[in-house]
Amino acid sequence: KKNELECPECEYRCRSAISWCRHLKEKHTTTPTLAGCLLRCDCGHESYSKKHSNKCEISNFTIIRNGDGPIRRLTDTP
Repeated sequence: KKNELECPECEYRCRSAISWCRHLKEKHTTTPTLAGCLLRCDCGHESYSKKHSNKCEISNFTIIRNGDGPIRRLTDTP
């Protein structure tokens, strides 16, 4: 069973890294990198992007949040 990925901003939960990244971008105008969220796969791979989920047979992720401050948005960057 895959882990549920939780949004750091709202109640949204899913089991797909691709859906989770899309939610961050569309609903919160941010990315995993800007949000400070690292995706750690059960195989040991760590990444700020969803690309690993296309290559790994396991693709069971846990979100590791760096810091507890506010999430940066795409509009915050120059």
